[in-house]
Amino acid sequence: MGRKGRGQLENHAITVPSPRNPTVQSLAHVTHSVLYAVLKLFLCVLLLLFGAITLLIVSVTRRMRHFAKVRSSWNPVSAVIEVVFVTDHSLGEKRPLFLCRLTYFYRNPDLQTGDYTDHTRRFLSKGDASRWGAQFKGRTVTVRVNPASPADSILLQEDIAGLDRWPVPQACSFSVQK
Repeated sequence: MGRKGRGQLENHAITVPSPRNPTVQSLAHVTHSVLYAVLKLFLCVLLLLFGAITLLIVSVTRRMRHFAKVRSSWNPVSAVIEVVFVTDHSLGEKRPLFLCRLTYFYRNPDLQTGDYTDHTRRFLSKGDASRWGAQFKGRTVTVRVNPASPADSILLQEDIAGLDRWPVPQACSFSVQK
């Protein structure tokens, strides 16, 4: 076997890694450690995501229950929107963001006041927010008043929706002309 001839292979010693080889053991240990760390990180992220989704669901459910309770047990009272106030909520964002706050007055039996801000409706200009709010000034709306505390009231979005001449767009569609 030591002879080299045509068509013959020279005998070379090939080392096959064995489990007892320290290099193979350390490489396996490092690979196992890295995979374990990645798996732990993935599980932590998955657990955080599950927790966040659970909190969101609980929050929305509580909010829906609260509004259902308000609708069914709080007294409907007529109120008049007297003050329209625009607030800047840009807070360092690159583009401006304005919200409109409506202040209403009602009697139950004494004169009371409440505020309403539609956080789903955001404006890019102060003028648009002012024009949207101006359509409600002087208008009569129905507010819900807590029977246990007449100073506690709420104006629901559904109670103001019928007066809104600027409905929120449901969807935007774009078509490409060929």
